[in-house]
Amino acid sequence: KELPKIKRLEKTADVSELKSFKLQTSVSNEMIYLSLVTIGIIRYKASDLDKAIASFNDALKIKKSVLTLDKSIVYFYKGNAYAQKKYYNSAIADYNQAVNLDSSLINAYYNRALTYYY
Repeated sequence: KELPKIKRLEKTADVSELKSFKLQTSVSNEMIYLSLVTIGIIRYKASDLDKAIASFNDALKIKKSVLTLDKSIVYFYKGNAYAQKKYYNSAIADYNQAVNLDSSLINAYYNRALTYYY
C-alpha cells in the first residue's frame, strides 16, 4: 500500500548484449535499485530513519539508467526521513531534487513548504 507505483520492466536487446551480459547487468542494476528503495521505505515506515536514509543514498548511487521508478520518489522519501529527524536543510535539499526531477510531485512541494515553516 505504501510503495510507489513502478513502471513495467521490459527489456529488449540484441543477442550481442545478451552474450556480453550487458542485458543481465542492466536488469541486475534495476533489481538492486528497487530492492534498496523498498528497504528504505520499509525502514522509513518503521521509523528506522538513519538506515532508511542510508538505503536511499545507496539506491541513488546506482549510476546506470533506472527506468522502473523515478529517482524523484527516492529523494522525496529521503527528504521525509530528514524532516522527521529535524535535519531541515537536508530535507529541503532533497525536496528540491525531487521537484527538479519531477515537477508534478505535489507532495514534495507541500512537504518542502512545511519544512521551510519548521
